[in-house]
Amino acid sequence: MNIARHANASQAILSLWQEGDTLCMTVQDNGSGITSWQEANRPGSHGLTIMRERAEAFGGNLKVDSVPGQGTKVEMSIPIGKGSQNEGQKEMRE
Repeated sequence: MNIARHANASQAILSLWQEGDTLCMTVQDNGSGITSWQEANRPGSHGLTIMRERAEAFGGNLKVDSVPGQGTKVEMSIPIGKGSQNEGQKEMRE
């Protein structure tokens, strides 16, 4: 949604893969980039904060790289193997 609302991008690429016991995702666009981190994290703007909180809730992390005029790349990794925080949630659903 953030790409559609803010990036003015002509291309967005979503990649999802597994590396061992880690689920990895990258979302990259060729849009306007984040011109102001202060604006991106302003009160009422929760996109990046919520994405980071969701990744961390599962024991993962989120990295955001952006260059004004060149686009944004968001990388997330979440552990999915035994002992990860989401293992208990999987068992509860079964």
